[in-house]
Amino acid sequence: MSELVRRQRPSERTTAAPSVAPVQEPEISTAGRAGKAAAEGRVEGQPIPADMRASLLARVRGSATLRGVLDEVGKDFPIVWGRATYHANGTIYLDARKDEADGSFMHELEHLRAFVQNERPSVRKLDRETFVARSMDGEIAAHAQAYVGLHELGKTRYADLAGYNDFQAFLRREHPDLAKRRSGAIDSAVQSTLLMDVAKAWVRTQMETNPKWHTSVSEADHAEHYGAIWDQHH
Repeated sequence: MSELVRRQRPSERTTAAPSVAPVQEPEISTAGRAGKAAAEGRVEGQPIPADMRASLLARVRGSATLRGVLDEVGKDFPIVWGRATYHANGTIYLDARKDEADGSFMHELEHLRAFVQNERPSVRKLDRETFVARSMDGEIAAHAQAYVGLHELGKTRYADLAGYNDFQAFLRREHPDLAKRRSGAIDSAVQSTLLMDVAKAWVRTQMETNPKWHTSVSEADHAEHYGAIWDQHH
């Protein structure tokens, strides 16, 4: 799938509640739908089951890059059901309508890390240009992190994370050495660093030039989206 997010019907769009942080990160997962019975048993705001949480975190820790992010977060954090997959005020919400969340969870972990480390741009303190630029940097880092994490887990295809298959095709064509996973600790660390740089550059190009890459919140491109957020607060 080449789009960053699928276009949503109005009834599916999720707007952050007034109590959450002012910047709502766009959802990037298009994971498979949950069964009707399972979805109906998932209550918004309630923690996901303990066994599901343990399994999700164990899979994510299979990526060296994501292990580092979890270590940097450095604390337990809530993972609860939501109307979409997003981060808000130290909590990660998983879309209750979907059964698979690894890619979007990896994405939101970067937003959580930035929140914990107090690195998120202030919409009230920064000028418009700086706020938009830093917000874009954060979103690009989150997308790239999800791509690198899935790559480290050996996913050569992953249709439920928008843009990932296109990125993998780009790697095989332009960076065949990076497309191959390596087992040595040093080689793996070097590869992950290089892969992250390539992923960030690729995502930035898509965000800035590909009209199909838009936010799930407003269907505007990301710069317009963050600019509109700044305008609302000034």
